[in-house]
Amino acid sequence: MPKKNIRRILCLALTAALIFAFSGCGGKTSEDPVQSGQAAVESSADDDLAKTGPIWAFLDDETAALSKNFDVSNMKCVRLNVVGETESIYNTTDPEIIGQVFQAIDKISVTGLTADQTPNADQTFTFIDNNGKEYSISFNDNNLVGKDGIYLIISDEDLWDAAINLRENATESYTESADDNDSESSISGDPEDPMNGRADKDSKSSSHFSYKQESTGEGTEYIFGDALVVTIPPDWNGKYTMVKGDDYVTFYHTASHDGWQQYDGSDGGVLFGIYYSKDNDDSENAANVGLARDGGYYYISFPSDMQAYMEDESAVEEYASLAEEVDSIAENAFSTVSN
Repeated sequence: MPKKNIRRILCLALTAALIFAFSGCGGKTSEDPVQSGQAAVESSADDDLAKTGPIWAFLDDETAALSKNFDVSNMKCVRLNVVGETESIYNTTDPEIIGQVFQAIDKISVTGLTADQTPNADQTFTFIDNNGKEYSISFNDNNLVGKDGIYLIISDEDLWDAAINLRENATESYTESADDNDSESSISGDPEDPMNGRADKDSKSSSHFSYKQESTGEGTEYIFGDALVVTIPPDWNGKYTMVKGDDYVTFYHTASHDGWQQYDGSDGGVLFGIYYSKDNDDSENAANVGLARDGGYYYISFPSDMQAYMEDESAVEEYASLAEEVDSIAENAFSTVSN
């Protein structure tokens, strides 16, 4: 082959190589550059995915500090507020339950944000230490209400089990109607008052059944209005629930009341009730307790049938034991009312 042709072939090969070098490996950089802002978009997506981790990272700093310095011996109580059509408040001073609630919360992890929020589906756990400082952790429909929004969570099963235990074994419990003019409250069987006077708030609805609560050698005294004192004996502690409305108060056997509620939603388990009326219109099933100081009347009412939850033998026995003391409680209440 002539040298001139060889030189021409080499020149063509070199030219082709140069063209490939400039247009081949770096071609995507020039033809498909990264769009402005694309990196920021990807970072934002990563941030959303990164909103996971222990529950404490998504609470305010003061509450989050509880994870580091929690000591059940320094806790006065834990309170559970359940908000639905009514607000129910459960409180316990039991160290074992306080610890159970904390440990259950400590297990929870956050998996991301959610825009979902359900009305009347809130639960708040509040730890109150011996100095009165409060640490509250709220949930909406089993999602965490955190410092920047509502978060999806996992590993929360133990918390709802702990909540059931707290509700069933509450030192005190209150229920309030959503309508402030139709308030109802309840308190269950212990003379301690870690609610910091919450009963005083409820009492504003009725001067006749506003009350103070005191512990005496005879048991727990409920001092209603300006005239009526009901003394609950010590052996009733933890076994009864008191429900208060504007013009009445009812004492239930807790185990029977809970049993009937779960069975058919009824308000069974009544031990006795007291109500107020301006008129002397005593019902067939009520006995006149005495005159209130404004000229009205207190009445005591007893159930007309067996109120124990019959499907639970232990509940029946416990109800019967409490019922034996009802007459004595009522008789002592008579003597405290103006006549």
